[in-house]
Amino acid sequence: MNRCLLFLALAAALPLASTPLAAQSSTFRFVELAPLAGDVSSAAFSVNHNGQVAGYSANADGRRTAVIWTIPASGSSTTPSCTLPHLGGGFSEAYSINDHGDVVGLAATATGEPHACLWNRHGVAADLHTLFTSPHAVALAVNNVQDIVGYRLGPNFQPQALVIRNGILENWPTTSMQRATAIDQLRNVVGNGQNSSLNLAYSARSTRAATLPTLTGFPNAEVAAINLLGEKAGTLTSEDASQAVLWKGDRIAPTSLGTLGGKFSRSMGMNQFYSIVGTAQLSDNAQVAANITTNSTGITTATQPPVFNDLDRAFWWNAGRMFNLNILTTLPAQWTLQAATAVNDFNDIVGYATASGNIRGFALIPSRKPSLALRAYASRIGASYPHGVPAEFWLCANIKPTDIRVVVDDVEVSRHSSIPYPISITGMSPGYHTLVIRVTAGTSEVKWTGNFTVLEPPPSNIASSLTLLQSTSQKTESAKSPATTGTSTGFLSRMETWYLQALSLSRPPASGVPMPPPAAAEPETTALPPPSPDSALQP
Repeated sequence: MNRCLLFLALAAALPLASTPLAAQSSTFRFVELAPLAGDVSSAAFSVNHNGQVAGYSANADGRRTAVIWTIPASGSSTTPSCTLPHLGGGFSEAYSINDHGDVVGLAATATGEPHACLWNRHGVAADLHTLFTSPHAVALAVNNVQDIVGYRLGPNFQPQALVIRNGILENWPTTSMQRATAIDQLRNVVGNGQNSSLNLAYSARSTRAATLPTLTGFPNAEVAAINLLGEKAGTLTSEDASQAVLWKGDRIAPTSLGTLGGKFSRSMGMNQFYSIVGTAQLSDNAQVAANITTNSTGITTATQPPVFNDLDRAFWWNAGRMFNLNILTTLPAQWTLQAATAVNDFNDIVGYATASGNIRGFALIPSRKPSLALRAYASRIGASYPHGVPAEFWLCANIKPTDIRVVVDDVEVSRHSSIPYPISITGMSPGYHTLVIRVTAGTSEVKWTGNFTVLEPPPSNIASSLTLLQSTSQKTESAKSPATTGTSTGFLSRMETWYLQALSLSRPPASGVPMPPPAAAEPETTALPPPSPDSALQP
């Protein structure tokens, strides 16, 4: 996968010691995400880094309206701060919100057809079906550069991955990924499909998807979320059990996250700091609150409503341990948290619960802040960039910063306070460049030092140069014959990507300058367990 963790030794992230929180009621502050006036239920599916939550509110007849809540600084309940318009029909649902306030989901037309919908940060609805002709579609996730993924149904109702990058609908084959469930800031896509009798999970940079491995006894897989490191959260299933899992690579066997004592668990979201959320069952003989109705209907999607029972509990996995969120906060009477659907890098968790027989959305806010920790990611191969092409990085922090300063070669090039923060550095001469990032959060400050490389200007005839470089490269992949034309892979064309690979493999350091040694963060920081990125609801 063409992704790289930035800076230090071109591969390693800022050291992060993740310490699990004690299982006590003060770990999180509970906030009810109440429905609209007159409605009886609600559910939350996504939370951004500005405290905005996307989901729906529903009336007694089940009619749903896409809404946004804003998590309050204090208090235990809040109503929707924004109602998102329909497309002329009677229902809508919001599944994902980015840090700019753009929301995606589905909305009904005047004829009752569910269409994939984008609501921009001003609340204006756009019918994504202007890009294709399928009668039914749903958008499940949107990243910070407004790339959108989901799925659509063809004339024979066969699902096909819906992927819109750079505003262009991509034609994905139905033979692999059929439902795209998540996309990261580097435009890497994950999703699910079927092959023969098995359900498979896929990961892809372009329209060619790699099948994610499974574990013995659990042949079926689904993936729900991806972070910038390329880690994915999902679920493996057998005939009578399921396991929430973490994939740390496309070819590495997944790690089972376990359960809460029962036979079933399911991942639904993750963040940049090794936190995963979802739903899991208690053991069969566990004591169950008397107010929960067995096999009560849970949240429905565009196609199929999953069913939840009295043993389902929202979980939070961190530092190798799965926690039952119901014991990490103080809940009102008659409330049980059933599923955590998303978690951001600040550890804000959202999901849905049962409350006196109704489904209700919730948010959990950490009661204390962790030590400041950073992660940064490069958007291109290695940490090398073609001359004239901006060096592009994404910076993530586990608490909201008050100041971010980016210094290249002792010159401040950027100052900001938004997280996740895209850093674009232009006009650099060929060679190695020193990069320093200073992040302040309250009284805490972290200084991070690394480097990146700008390659010498490429020859005018890239194709000829590529052929020459490939003939001298020792790498097997360089012997392949690249296409002379190709579709965009997000940042570079296929030809440019091959050129970069070959050049970085075969060219020695410019002017014999050795690679600077990795630099450690000053001071070293530890962080409390964080939450997960945008998680998509899966059909």
